[in-house]
Amino acid sequence: QIQIRVGVEYLVITEICDVEVKPNKPILLDCSLYPEYLDDVAEAIRQGSPYEVHAHGSNGLKLTSPTLSPALKKQLTSQVKAMAHETEKELWSVRKDVQDALKQTNLIGPDHKRKIEQHCLDLCFFYKEVATRMVKKKQQELVAEFEKQWYQRRVRGWSFDLFDNDHNLKLDTNELNVLTNIPYQDCGEAFFRSCDKDLNGILREDEWAECLGCAGCHRPCQVFRSERKDKDRNTRFVQSIVQCEDDGTCAKKQCERQFGRHKLCWCVDESCKKIEGTSSYAAIEC
Repeated sequence: QIQIRVGVEYLVITEICDVEVKPNKPILLDCSLYPEYLDDVAEAIRQGSPYEVHAHGSNGLKLTSPTLSPALKKQLTSQVKAMAHETEKELWSVRKDVQDALKQTNLIGPDHKRKIEQHCLDLCFFYKEVATRMVKKKQQELVAEFEKQWYQRRVRGWSFDLFDNDHNLKLDTNELNVLTNIPYQDCGEAFFRSCDKDLNGILREDEWAECLGCAGCHRPCQVFRSERKDKDRNTRFVQSIVQCEDDGTCAKKQCERQFGRHKLCWCVDESCKKIEGTSSYAAIEC
């Protein structure tokens, strides 16, 4: 239903381009009938959908789902390799304990000691091989799961921002009334009531994501920023300074300015929860 302006009227993109949709394949658009609108169509899709837009042929476009960046994949791989390294250290530590125990006992003959030590060595190499295979499989699972969650979070965040017309990080009934324009579905008010878990008349992004079937697929820092805005309105002489990371999590240090002069900072975890005992008016590192 994305539209572009053509002269004095608006046209739906499917009236300009032929669209080919196949399961698990990129969406292809053939705009050869109206090549002069190709750039306008591409920009409208970038602004109105979560898809990544690529050129396809001379007068076509290819739409793909957002992909995980190489930097994040590299970060995940590093975390898994660190887990494997710790497992290997523990295995060789056990072998050393066995060797030390054998040296301190006189109840076992030298031949038996050598056999036990060899068995231990074989066992360590066996477990190392098993651990390597398990870590490789775990790495693939982690990347796939992280990529899925990242994409779901991006789509939920995009849809939330699409409805949030006043950019106050909340959705109210007026903003969700657009849902009643769906043919044969008078669902806006009922949908809103079902999502508003705390019955306060507005939807935060965490409530929105949960209502769309993906609890936890929200940007924690957006919810935190919304909560701090409410607190600032109800508290005199306090101005929050909320810092967010690119992935929607909170920066490790959060601050507020009091009476326009004093700056109070504290450390938080990725979900923006304050770490007790870290508040300070002095400079801190988190």
